[in-house]
Amino acid sequence: MTGSQFRKELNAANVEFLNTDVDTALTFTRIALVAEPCSEHRARLTAKARYVYFTAAQFLPRVTFTPEEEWKLSKKLRLLERALQVLGDAPQESR
Repeated sequence: MTGSQFRKELNAANVEFLNTDVDTALTFTRIALVAEPCSEHRARLTAKARYVYFTAAQFLPRVTFTPEEEWKLSKKLRLLERALQVLGDAPQESR
C-alpha cells in the first residue's frame, strides 16, 4: 500500500467515524428530548451529545470531504446544534 492509498483510506475511515459519531449524538438527543426534564439521565445524554458536537468540530479540519459528504455532515451537525439548543445546552463558540 502506498502512502497515497493509506491517506485515502484513513480519510474515508475518518469521514465514516464522524458520521457515525454524530448519528450517535443525534440518537442521544432524541432520547434526551423525551426523558424527564431535569433528570440525571437527560443531563448525561445531553452532555454526551454536546461532547460529540465539539469533538467533531475540532476534528473537521483534519478531514477532506467530497461536496456531498460535507453537505450531509453539515446538515447533521446543524440538527445536533438545534437539538442541543432545545435541550437548553446550546453550543457556544470558544474564544
